[in-house]
Amino acid sequence: FLFTLLYLVLLASGMFIALASAQSLQTRDSYFGAWLIGAMAIFLIAFHEQIGIVASGNYSVYDRTLALIGVTFSFLPLAMYFWRERVYIFLWRRLKAANQLIEAGQYEGALKQAEAAIKQCSRVGIEDRFALPWSTKADALYRMRQYQKAAVFYETALKIDPKDSASWSNLGNILALEGRQEEAL
Repeated sequence: FLFTLLYLVLLASGMFIALASAQSLQTRDSYFGAWLIGAMAIFLIAFHEQIGIVASGNYSVYDRTLALIGVTFSFLPLAMYFWRERVYIFLWRRLKAANQLIEAGQYEGALKQAEAAIKQCSRVGIEDRFALPWSTKADALYRMRQYQKAAVFYETALKIDPKDSASWSNLGNILALEGRQEEAL
């Protein structure tokens, strides 16, 4: 076994991907971590095989096809993952824009972005599992001093995520402004 720079690069890449995979197995994206483990093996083997084919000059159709299949099937699950998760990418963009508009004092624009995020959640069936669009809309209404409407959306967000401390705090402030001190506490 000849230890070369290529093998060192392959080994380092494989170790890095394996560590990233192990870390992601601890999160909700564990299936992504499992994909990384499998793709790491397939891709590195196919890459190494392709390097061997080029170095040896043996360009048999069988060898090239195996290498191409290995590389292709290591990237196909990744493409499927991102296709499935594209909803969240668009959703996060809307929520980021809404938060930036809130910080800039453009509450009407933030409200539109938050409403679009809620509609997007509704279209894909996650409106009852994802509280951030509701609390973002409530934040815009809160800043617009439309406290009654904001309270409704904070309560909706808290039904989804009862541990959302910012929504609890803002809902408490609204109740305090209404003179409902006991409920606010």
